[in-house]
Amino acid sequence: MARVKVVNEASDLVGLLSAVDTPVKRDVFVALTSGWESERTIESRFGLNGRQALSLFDKQELLDSRWEPSPEGPHKVFHARYSSFKIDTTAPMLELTEVLGVAMMRDADYSETEEALARLAAPTGINILDAASRMSLTQTMLRALVKRSSKLELRGLRIVPNGK
Repeated sequence: MARVKVVNEASDLVGLLSAVDTPVKRDVFVALTSGWESERTIESRFGLNGRQALSLFDKQELLDSRWEPSPEGPHKVFHARYSSFKIDTTAPMLELTEVLGVAMMRDADYSETEEALARLAAPTGINILDAASRMSLTQTMLRALVKRSSKLELRGLRIVPNGK
């Protein structure tokens, strides 16, 4: 079944762009568009970075998953959820520059900002307005940072550690 992901919020661009910002992520995503793959298979083909890419794609809801039987017991397999993307958004230039700035931010700079935000959000989360005030960032930039993060997720107006 062909599914189309409609990107209608500027911060959603970060998830899409970060899904292909390294050769390993791009290769893992391409592999997942052509068939179902287990986490073990992805890790054996692409290493630890492939496994991390899989985790990020799953967090960004770019994957479908199902359980399959095997001689060792059931294991989870993944496949790309969308075969196409439709980008349909209108945003102020300032908002677009913030979103694209986060998507293209150097890994070292991003990691530093992500860690600071993760410390604020630990252990139970933080309201996006409080985080924006404490970090002197806009809500748009915070949403984009969280979209790129494998450690954080946005639930309503709260930034929470991933999996909490």
